[in-house]
Amino acid sequence: MASATPLGWTDAVVETADAASGVLRLRTLDGDLLSVWSAGGAALEAPAGTPVALHTAYDVLAVGRVLYNVAR
Repeated sequence: MASATPLGWTDAVVETADAASGVLRLRTLDGDLLSVWSAGGAALEAPAGTPVALHTAYDVLAVGRVLYNVAR
């Protein structure tokens, strides 16, 4: 569904990533701060400073070509 709705993606940069809890804090290019949780290891793959994209309608985090389901 996320790939079928390209307008739902928001570019962001990881501010913090806690691998133990799975929580990432993202700063969008608009300056908004978002927190997401991933059980799939996104916090291990996206340390602070990593550019990412978040699909705000379907809660999907893209780290490069890898997609993670997240909860906000």
